[in-house]
Amino acid sequence: MIRVAVVDDEQGALERMSACLKRYSEENGVEFNVSCFSSSVDFLEKYNAGYDIVFMDIQLPDYDGIEVMRKLRKSDKSTILIYVTNMANLAIRCYEVDALDFIVKPVEYFSFSIKMNRALRRLECTREAEVRVKTDDGFVKLFTSSIRYVEVFGHVVVYHTDAGDFNTRGTLKDI
Repeated sequence: MIRVAVVDDEQGALERMSACLKRYSEENGVEFNVSCFSSSVDFLEKYNAGYDIVFMDIQLPDYDGIEVMRKLRKSDKSTILIYVTNMANLAIRCYEVDALDFIVKPVEYFSFSIKMNRALRRLECTREAEVRVKTDDGFVKLFTSSIRYVEVFGHVVVYHTDAGDFNTRGTLKDI
């Protein structure tokens, strides 16, 4: 099952993306678990590094879509990001945070399906076992290939990875 987040402050845009995902699922036999967020704050508060694909509006109140992904890219460099915007001139900024692509609003199914095909190909190529670790700063997604070793000191589990060390509470039995 592909875990998808859709972040947009316009209810109609959320409904349109949900309808595109449903149609794509029916036509291609791909299962999606879709979470919709109507604000960048709500998305950031509930983010747990568990999404495979994120569709995000660039123009959002509070934090724009670029700022949101800058924050998330610190702990999650692998989630596939596709921006959805009605301002094509802003779309070039999406590559600043390693976005796969962008879709211009209003979203048309044909354009959506092309982008989704591309996202699923990328996901298939990069799919590898992962571990989500809850740290003091939130969740971090670690690929098993990047984990060098794990230590336990009391009830503190330390994941030593290529990207640095990550601490969480737990036991060796938990992991």
